[in-house]
Order: sequence, then structure tokens, then C-alpha cells
Amino acid sequence: MRAEAAVARRGGISLLGQTWPAERGQGRWHVDPVTGGLWPARAFCFDIPYRRERKLGDVKYVWELNRLQFLQPVAALAAYDRDESLAAFCLDEIEDWIDANPPFRGVNWASGIELALRAVSLLVVLGLVGTQNATARQRRKIRACFAAHAYWLARYPSRHSSANNHLIAEAGALFLLGTVWPELGIGRRAAEAREVLIAEIDRQIHDDGVGAEQSPTYTAFTLEWYLLCAYVAESNGDPFPKAVTKRLGEAGQFLRWITDEGGYCPRIGDDDEGRVLADEPTDGGYVASVLGSISATLKRPNLAPPRVSPSLRNLYFGLPAPCQSGPKGAKTFSSGGYSVFAAGSPGARR
Repeated sequence: MRAEAAVARRGGISLLGQTWPAERGQGRWHVDPVTGGLWPARAFCFDIPYRRERKLGDVKYVWELNRLQFLQPVAALAAYDRDESLAAFCLDEIEDWIDANPPFRGVNWASGIELALRAVSLLVVLGLVGTQNATARQRRKIRACFAAHAYWLARYPSRHSSANNHLIAEAGALFLLGTVWPELGIGRRAAEAREVLIAEIDRQIHDDGVGAEQSPTYTAFTLEWYLLCAYVAESNGDPFPKAVTKRLGEAGQFLRWITDEGGYCPRIGDDDEGRVLADEPTDGGYVASVLGSISATLKRPNLAPPRVSPSLRNLYFGLPAPCQSGPKGAKTFSSGGYSVFAAGSPGARR
């Protein structure tokens, strides 16, 4: 985390294999690190044809920085070290982003899942550094920014073919915003988002635990949203129904079956490297990290992966002990369409 904090403060952040210019200033929130071009910052978000734009590059790059996930480990370090200067840096970065991205203007307001991930980053960072360290001006701006995110997420939920991890992210962020920041006055919207999450668990995860999108990484991403929302719901005294917990366990069981002795899952289907809590395990095992979080949350040690690496998720879900004795034999997941044959030696699992 110290290395990430140092890079964040001096500039030159690297994401998705690209490094952003070290210069400060509000233009950095709209620059493409590959082409050097600037995405529109003041145009109405839905007037920007980001799917057809080619000269400015892939919009995924500019969106990655604007998820603000690079601030999560910095805020964790600020809290751990009680470093007021680091906390102030995080708050200043948030204020700078707000000033550079007025509501519904610019490419950073064009996609619901991007708003959702950014909202969680803001909640995590503010929860770690404390809003009491923000100035009155910053608090006003943050509250208005949250209100704009909540309005957008409630107004434009993903439908049809996008009613997958995008919908879960949007509903999850809306639920978290209304629950963690009740002063926003969006309790009804948060309650509706909670009902969406409860209803969607059986659509997003088959009854045998296989993710409906057929990608272990997307399944882990969806599960991470559910874990965080369930954590906040329980902390707030209103836990999710047991049916949600049961389906999380079934998903964990499937992921454990396809996790090999080294702690890795096969790369099946899409993987856009989306994360909810940004701190990546040192060994790069994202799916295993989420699987460990399920094990710790549900208190089911048999679901833990054979290798457990510390990450930011441990602050919320705990750190399980590694479980070397994974499932063995043959098992068919008929709803998801998988048959798994697991043997006891490295490389023998298929």
C-alpha cells in the first residue's frame, strides 16, 4: 500500500498496462493514456458516442482511472498510519474529481456500472479517512455528488441483455449509498435496490452455484457486490434473507470445485478485470480472494482456497485459513452445464 500511495501522490498511475501522465490538473480525468486525447468533459453524457469513437481510443482506459479505486489502498494506509496528510490527499483528490466532472456532463457519467464502482470507492475511502476530516465545502460537494450518482443509478438501471453484473453493480451501489449515507434521503430507492438484489440472486447464480454469465471472474465480481451489500445490511441490523446466504454458499462451492491446488480458476468466458474492492492479492488470484471472502463470511472453512493472500477485502470479510483439502472426484453442475473431475495432484484437475 505504501508503494501505491507514493505513486498516487506523485502521479504516473498505471492501470490496465498503461501509465497516466504525471501532471496534475482536471484534464487528467479525461485523458486517454494511449492516444493522449481528451474525452469531452462538458458535453451531456448521453450525447457522447463513446462506443463508436476511435480517435480518442478505448473508453475503458479513461473509465478505469475515474473509478477512483486507486484511492482505496491509499485511504487504508492513511487510516492504519493515522496519517492526516494522506487523508487530506484523498479528500483533495475527491474534490478535484467532483470539480472536473459536474453531474451528467462528460464521458465519466455515461455508464451506470462506472458510476456504481466510483460510488463504492468514494464510500470506502470516506469510511476509512472519515468525513470529519473534510472541510465543510468538501462535505457539501460530496453529498451533492452522491445525490447525483443515486439519481442516475435509480433513473437508468440496466435492462435486457445488460441485466447481469451491471444491474447488480447499479442496485448494489444504490443500496449502499442509501444505507451508509441515510442523510441523502433516498431510503425508498435504497429499499427498492435491496429488493432487486434479493430477487436477482437466483437469476445471476444458478441453483448449482454456477454464474449465469458462465465466467468465473464475472461470477466473483457479482459475488463481491453481494458480499459487500450483505456485510453492510447486517451491520445496519437488517441482514439479507437466508436464501441469499444459501446461494452465496452454492456459488462458493462451485468456485472451490474449479479451483486448482495452486489457487487458480480457469479463465473461462469474459474477464474485464472489474473489481469492487480494488486491492489485488499479490499473487493476482482475484477469484480465490473472493472465494476466501465467502468462506470467512459464511464461516465455512472448507470453501477457502488452498492459498490465501491478504487484501483490502479482509477488512470487511475477514481472512480465512487456507484449505488444502479441496473436493475430489467427479461432480456435475447440471444447471450451469459443467462437469468437473478433480484429482489430488497438481495439474490433475480439469
